Amino acid sequence: VIPEVTLLEPPFEGAHIYPKIKRSWYRKKRYNISICLLAILVVGAIILGCVLGLRSTTKTPAYVCMEPYITSSSFTTGSSPDYLVVADFNNDTNSDVAVLTQDTYPLYVLFGNSGGTFPTEITFVTGTSPYSVVAADLNKDNITDLIIGSEDDNALSVLLANSDGSFGIQTRFKIGASVGSVAAADVNNDQILDLVATNLKENTVSVLLGIGDGTFSDRTLYPTGNRPRSVATGDFNNDSIIDLSIVNQDDGTISILLGNGNATFQDQVIYYVDPGADNSITRDFNYDGILDLAVSNYVTNNIGILIGNGNGTFQDQYRFNTQSGPNSMNATDFNNDGILDLAVPNWNSNTFCVLFGNLNGTFQDCVPYPTGAMPSGVAFGDFNHDNYTDIAVTNYADKTVSVFLNRGNGTFQPQTKYAVGSEARAVVSFDVNLDNHLDLVIICHGDTKNYILLDSGNGLFEGRIPYAMEQNHQFMTSSDINNDKMLDLILIYNNNMLRILYGSADGTLGNQIDYSLPFYATFVLTADFNNDSNLDLALTNQNNDSIIILLVGKNHTFNTDNTFELPVGNQPTSLTTGYFNDDNILDLAVSNYYGKNVSVLFGAGNGPF
Repeated sequence: VIPEVTLLEPPFEGAHIYPKIKRSWYRKKRYNISICLLAILVVGAIILGCVLGLRSTTKTPAYVCMEPYITSSSFTTGSSPDYLVVADFNNDTNSDVAVLTQDTYPLYVLFGNSGGTFPTEITFVTGTSPYSVVAADLNKDNITDLIIGSEDDNALSVLLANSDGSFGIQTRFKIGASVGSVAAADVNNDQILDLVATNLKENTVSVLLGIGDGTFSDRTLYPTGNRPRSVATGDFNNDSIIDLSIVNQDDGTISILLGNGNATFQDQVIYYVDPGADNSITRDFNYDGILDLAVSNYVTNNIGILIGNGNGTFQDQYRFNTQSGPNSMNATDFNNDGILDLAVPNWNSNTFCVLFGNLNGTFQDCVPYPTGAMPSGVAFGDFNHDNYTDIAVTNYADKTVSVFLNRGNGTFQPQTKYAVGSEARAVVSFDVNLDNHLDLVIICHGDTKNYILLDSGNGLFEGRIPYAMEQNHQFMTSSDINNDKMLDLILIYNNNMLRILYGSADGTLGNQIDYSLPFYATFVLTADFNNDSNLDLALTNQNNDSIIILLVGKNHTFNTDNTFELPVGNQPTSLTTGYFNDDNILDLAVSNYYGKNVSVLFGAGNGPF
């Protein structure tokens, strides 16, 4: 359409013509989009970085051990270390370790120092095939004693400790057929520790009441399941009375025997776990104030947790996987979060697992650490005084004990191995020599040496002093025979031999003198019977039901032909001395095994009685 009236004529008079505006590059549309996208990406990256940074500061870091395991320093001793316990045997505030060996039955005690090393060890004779060991103060002298269960000779051996880290002659208590494990607890509420031991071949548990002086009453038997392997004690129904938990290996069950408070127990109640269950412990894993149970299921490769209901009953187990062959366990807080964790040796995998606990009684996945061959027993202690719990593990097949020092976050430094006896089965840790360092006591099934490893105070058990002992040694005691202010060892052998090993200033045993005895001695005691300021010897003579007094001669030696023989009761087994009639002259008391009595011999002050 052509307009009739032309309004404007080119060049559009009256109109203002502006030049085309030139915009800066950053205001152009194609650039604006790119800049906005880049800004969004930068802001997003900043936000993501902040979130991840905050999470990394609040989340517990997971540490992975990248260090190889170091080569151990070994000292030739015996074979097959099997069980161990940790305690301070010598009251020096350092953890010591006691280890059992299986083949020839000695007990090894490794004395610890503040750095986690064990520079000194001492050995002791035990019963045949020692299988378990417990550390406890049996005679209320504030010094930790040892109780050892011997599988083949059906007895418990009690070793009462001295304040210098030595132990007295073992006292044996017959119980049942083949001891499986032993525990110490006050089952009758008399403030005296009693002993409880399983009898593998009798399918029973023995209860021996403590007298208070380290001796015990005759056993009382209670039926269990088939092949009771281990025993644990605790108050399962919150009545302030000790109850018993027994693992029956062949049945795959746990027997619960509730205590009556008068040293008797109710009939067992059975709970099913897994076939081949091996060991159990009692702890409050879910922090509800009620004891729970943990059991190592050896065949099915897991740990079973049975939560307690508070009335002596338990819920069905739930399982947490380990590696192959978990045969024992123990619980403590490794990472200082206030929650119990588990350490589990795995016999077939040559490892032990750490399972970190949760507040609800569950556990995280197994964190494995390599050990020696066939790890069997586990014990805890702060070996290097850094306020973190360390671990000791016996290695049954390679005759060693592995010590793992805690880094402080629940992970562990590479193991340090210490050679011990054959078939080490058990270890305990306590202060043996009263130097405030925890030492180690190892019990082995097969060995001709006994050892205590002393902790040097820095977490290492170094400088151990091994002493070979004939396999037929009977008893051992220590005294300063030659008045040089250094302890000597006096040993009795089954072949009618008396041996004295004289102590040296460097802590080793130097010269040795053997004496042939014309009688069969089973016990030796040292005392000054004739007031000449020299120690004499008193020995039991089971051939003639008498006591033999050997007075020390020149150069602190003995003449076995110059003796005093004193008749006592039927089969004298042990001796002690005291001022029984207050005349300041030493007297003798003799326990007569078959006579079931005690003979008292009053001293004359010149040797005879």
